[in-house]
Amino acid sequence: MRMPTDLDLLSLDAADAALDPSQRLRADAMLERIIAAPVTPEYAPVGARRQQRFSRKVIWVPVVAVAVAVGSIVIPPGRGGGSATAYASWTSTPSAVAASDLEAVTQACRDKVAELGDHGPRFDAATIPVAIAERRGDFVAVLFLLDNPDYSVSCVARSRPGSSDVDDLAVAAGGSDGPALIPPAGRITQGGSSQFGDQPAASFTNGSAGAGVVGVTIHAGPQVITATVKNGRYVAWWPGKAFADGPQQPSGKGGPAVILTYDVTLTDGTTKTNVSPARPA
Repeated sequence: MRMPTDLDLLSLDAADAALDPSQRLRADAMLERIIAAPVTPEYAPVGARRQQRFSRKVIWVPVVAVAVAVGSIVIPPGRGGGSATAYASWTSTPSAVAASDLEAVTQACRDKVAELGDHGPRFDAATIPVAIAERRGDFVAVLFLLDNPDYSVSCVARSRPGSSDVDDLAVAAGGSDGPALIPPAGRITQGGSSQFGDQPAASFTNGSAGAGVVGVTIHAGPQVITATVKNGRYVAWWPGKAFADGPQQPSGKGGPAVILTYDVTLTDGTTKTNVSPARPA
C-alpha cells in the first residue's frame, strides 16, 4: 500500500509542464506540506526489534570462557577455595544467615566488585541492594539486584557461623539493558548462571519466581538443590556444574548449554516437575 506522501508526489508528477497561477499555488502548498510532514516509520528497524527481544537474556559463563552477557564478568575464588574438602559442609537445603555474618560477607563482596573499577559492572557496588542471602554450611551466598535495568551480582564466600573472617570469595555479575522479566503465575525465569573452578566446580544461579511460586528445586545432573525463594526471586548455589562439558563458544554464539531443570512448588502445596523457564516473547 502506498503512503499518502507517495500519492501526493505522484499527483505532482502528473501536473502539466506549464501551470496557471492557481495551479502553481496549489502545487507549492502541497510541496511545503510534504516537506514539513514528520517522517514516522511504520515498522521499527529489524535490528532494534531484535535487541529488544533478546536484551534480557543473561548467561554467565565459566571464568575461562568469553562472557556473552551484557557487562558479564566472573571473579574466581581465591587461593585455597574450590576443593572437595572446602565444600564438605555444603547442604542441599539452605538456612538463614545471621545478621553479623551477612554484614561481613556483604561488605567483602562489595569491596571485591569495587576493585574492578572501570572494568566492572555498570552500577555502584556500594549501594546495589541485597535481594536474597542464604547459608549452606560454612558458605554464604548473597544476591545483589537491580530490577531496571535488570542487573545482578552473585557472590559466594566462606564465612563460618559467628566468624568475621571471609575468604574463598567468588563473584559473578551480569545483566541487560531492559527491565527484569516477570514470569507468568506458577512459572519461573532462568536468570544468570555462573560456574567457577574445576576441582570441583561450583555453580550459582538465580531467577524470578511468578505469583504463587513458594518453592524452587533445581536439578543439576545428580545434584538436587532446594533454592531460597523470597520476594519473587530465587537463588541457589552448589558444588558441581551448571553447564554441559564441551568446546567453549565465542562471544555471541550462545555460550555453553545449561544443564539445569526445575521443579516449582505452589501456594496450594502442589509441585510441578520439569517446568520450562519463561522466556521473553
